[in-house]
Amino acid sequence: MKLNFSYEEVHNRAHHVSSFFERIKCSDARYEQYLGEFLCSDVSSESCATIIRAIDDIKAGRIEGWEWAGNAWIVTIGKGGAEIENQYLEEMSPEHFTLDEMSNAVRAHEKFLTMDRSEDSRLEVDI
Repeated sequence: MKLNFSYEEVHNRAHHVSSFFERIKCSDARYEQYLGEFLCSDVSSESCATIIRAIDDIKAGRIEGWEWAGNAWIVTIGKGGAEIENQYLEEMSPEHFTLDEMSNAVRAHEKFLTMDRSEDSRLEVDI
């Protein structure tokens, strides 16, 4: 499965400014809707490091599990994988991802966040 990271320029005509917003696309809507939206809305570069450390600690057996609550998403990670749940949209049931899928997506997001905020910045990764 491939995740495609990019920035989208949005113009505010009233204030004559432009901003760039992260977008993560995937051919599988589940990955885009959960992993993509979670990463774009809640996860900063500092949060990436924290999540990666938790996944590595779980894989190494140093901790049993870990939970994180962001602005809109709750993530619960354990030996069996990661569960992502939207805190506000009750119609969205929690979704499960493997530890490798979660780790690869967060590592890619961390790398993408170091790139220039422009429409030319793009990253495609296999998760």
